[in-house]
Amino acid sequence: MALENSSRPKLTKNYLIVFILAKIVDQLFKCPFLPVQNSGRQTKYPFFTYQMIDAHKYSTGDNRPDQFYCRFQLDCHAVDQFEANDMAGDLLDALANRRGFRHWFEQVNVVPQLAEGNRSDIRNHTLLQGINYDNDYGFYFDFLISHADTVYQASDLNFEFDESDIGSIKTQGSVGKHFIDINNIKKEEI
Repeated sequence: MALENSSRPKLTKNYLIVFILAKIVDQLFKCPFLPVQNSGRQTKYPFFTYQMIDAHKYSTGDNRPDQFYCRFQLDCHAVDQFEANDMAGDLLDALANRRGFRHWFEQVNVVPQLAEGNRSDIRNHTLLQGINYDNDYGFYFDFLISHADTVYQASDLNFEFDESDIGSIKTQGSVGKHFIDINNIKKEEI
């Protein structure tokens, strides 16, 4: 869907984040993920936009060029304000809490993080309300990029989504063998 451009930049640094975000938006919503300054035709609602706010903020005292933060503004555009708000909230939850999606970043040495303060709160970013019928809700999100000079190949990345829960654990210690089935543990034992 998104990022079907044949002249795609190398999968490194900030574009790598955009590439993975597009995969997440497609997995969750099956809708386009576009730069906010999209000069193409207006796409159908709903859709997401991104904008780099801080493209390169050093994260180390010695200003290592291969490790830095970048901040993105991520917005959902929809005809209905509640749909835009809810979809933006679902994306924020996925980035902040869903292990399956966080793994997609971890495999390329990127750590997704809530923006400092309350900047990751969902906010109404709608302009010219009522004129263009575009309801725009979104948030800011930070990404710590390490080994930023590494160029990845899309074919080498794993975008399988897995959030399986562990149902049981077997341990072996010096005292003996134990089997713990978490489905049979009473609340007071936890």
